[in-house]
Amino acid sequence: MYLVHAVLRPPAPGVELPSGVPEFIRATADPREPVEHVSVHPRADSTTVLGLFLIADRLADAERRAGEACLRAVGSMPVLDGWTVTRAEAPLITPLHEWLLSSYDPSAGAAPGAVGGAVPGAVRGDVPGAASGQAGRNCPGPNPSSR
Repeated sequence: MYLVHAVLRPPAPGVELPSGVPEFIRATADPREPVEHVSVHPRADSTTVLGLFLIADRLADAERRAGEACLRAVGSMPVLDGWTVTRAEAPLITPLHEWLLSSYDPSAGAAPGAVGGAVPGAVRGDVPGAASGQAGRNCPGPNPSSR
């Protein structure tokens, strides 16, 4: 399952997303490619983020389907006249990533992303798929990724 954020821009600042949009998106989705859940998140910049949860084989398919579902709603619901879909993409979870890195303890043999201890079967500094950090070891480098 993928979470895709679709950003909708209102026709004018301060216009709120009308009720019924999440239900419409779910009801009009292709039954072979359902939208499992839609959440609404108004933002301070007048846009609204819709969080669409979809089951798909690939992230690109989920992003495409989420965009299509929102475009279908904007094109079909008269209450959304003037609204635009600016993008539909999976969000990057930077705060979670930073929290996981903050829990990294090289003296305990824990790999980045391993909460509560070492990864079973992993040798410290040799975690398959982990990015290389400072001094050629798999550990956080001096610059956090959120900068």
